[in-house]
Amino acid sequence: MDPSTVKIIFTNKTDCEFTGRFTENKFDGNDKKEELNTVMSVKMAGQNGAKQIIRADAEFTGTVEVESGTLIMHSTAALGKLTMTGGAFGGIDGGVKVSEAEWLGGDIVFHNAEAFMGGSPDKITVDGTFAKTGEGKIGVDFSGLDASIFVEDGNLVFDLITANALEGFSADANDDFAAKNLLGAVADFAWAGNTLTVSFSQVPEPAAVAAIFGALALGLAAWRRRK
Repeated sequence: MDPSTVKIIFTNKTDCEFTGRFTENKFDGNDKKEELNTVMSVKMAGQNGAKQIIRADAEFTGTVEVESGTLIMHSTAALGKLTMTGGAFGGIDGGVKVSEAEWLGGDIVFHNAEAFMGGSPDKITVDGTFAKTGEGKIGVDFSGLDASIFVEDGNLVFDLITANALEGFSADANDDFAAKNLLGAVADFAWAGNTLTVSFSQVPEPAAVAAIFGALALGLAAWRRRK
């Protein structure tokens, strides 16, 4: 018998949180797993940036789509393919794993900023290929993390996303990723093999910024004179 398909679409107008089993499998009274011939998929289409947080070890093989709003999930086994066209997606309680990922738009969000303090942010793991097929930069939302402490403690490096293979990315990760909602520091993205990492550096002082713009202005003036 061909499997039936169940698609759950979240259209939140406000933030919601779910705790419990989130799986294609059914459990009997003795907590024994019974396999069902069902494929479950999830789509996030929240309104006004609303979040859907799923605090459960999600276990399903269908796709994960993020169109609008913010979907935050946990899984230790790989879910189906993640496709992002907008909104935001991230892990929680140790991270989330998907079989493949394709980015056309939207942000990667690290909802629990405190996880950085423990040295292990909620990493996204892609068992297969992570492909960037959309234009522009991928936003990395740090959810108000004050990273100044990491500047003071030295050059700490955090793993954010890891994949088996990459497509469509520049060798310089800063060309493809841009920090959002980060306080007290500047994010420096880099690739370590197929793993996206971030370290934090000091925010330039106003005088240093002014000097940089001054040098650029002088260079532009000299270039115009040569023309």
